[in-house]
Amino acid sequence: MPLTARYGLCNISDAVPPSKEDGRQGLAPEVSDLKDERPWESVNQPSRDKGVLQHMLRIQILGLALVSALMLSALAAGSASAAELHQWLLVHDLSGGGQVHLLLAAPIRVHTEGLLLLEDSTPGTKVHCHGFGAGTVGPHGLDLTESITLELLGTKKTISCTFDKVGLCKSGTEPVAEAVHLPWHTQLLLRGTQVRDLILAHGGGTPGYAVTCTNILGGKTTDECLEAPSKPASTLMKNEIGSGVLGTFNTESPAANCSQAGGAEGTGKVAGTVLTKNPSSTLLLETSFGP
Repeated sequence: MPLTARYGLCNISDAVPPSKEDGRQGLAPEVSDLKDERPWESVNQPSRDKGVLQHMLRIQILGLALVSALMLSALAAGSASAAELHQWLLVHDLSGGGQVHLLLAAPIRVHTEGLLLLEDSTPGTKVHCHGFGAGTVGPHGLDLTESITLELLGTKKTISCTFDKVGLCKSGTEPVAEAVHLPWHTQLLLRGTQVRDLILAHGGGTPGYAVTCTNILGGKTTDECLEAPSKPASTLMKNEIGSGVLGTFNTESPAANCSQAGGAEGTGKVAGTVLTKNPSSTLLLETSFGP
């Protein structure tokens, strides 16, 4: 039976909570349970020894209770984190109707096309850039951006842009932009009701971009903008039926720190979209909230 395939992501919402058994099972017995079992007592021991040992037992029980509480807290935190994760999902459409959903067992190749507006609010420079990316998605919610170039599957890393605002750059010149510290690791997460793709470092340094222009004195000025480590950039992920998955830099995408602003926080802003799709014309990328 012929199949067509789409890729997407699903949420992990099946974290199993701890079983609700008797809370005392596996813990040390309470002090009151030991009134008839006191192996440390003998007819020759003074009563003060009994008090010391009982006090020590109470401390031990309190310690075990604290450890148990910490373990339950860790389990609860783990369950919450798991509930936020999403996975890329392989969706087969059957020609007779219906679907088969499979998780990706290995990364698959993808291409991206981006139309972005890069801004540094301090010098007041804004540039429009159009570029292409290559990388992988999967397994699970992992993605990898390997390269960003001027042309699809090209080798030129500097991307020709146009000015929206020149700022301290010279009018009539052509600015260029380049992604820095590639490759980038990305992770799909559910934040509130939004599926977002977080952009994270992959061992080569903090993700970001650099814009170079001819300044008003005729020299070259490069403005490097890097994401704040505590506030990684992210895109809102949305299905584009028949096209792929559209990632949008919106107002909830944290701003970057730019060198021309002296590293001041939040001056580098990105707006625009990045469309991700599979190289094969028979495969589509799609996000899904589960099979």
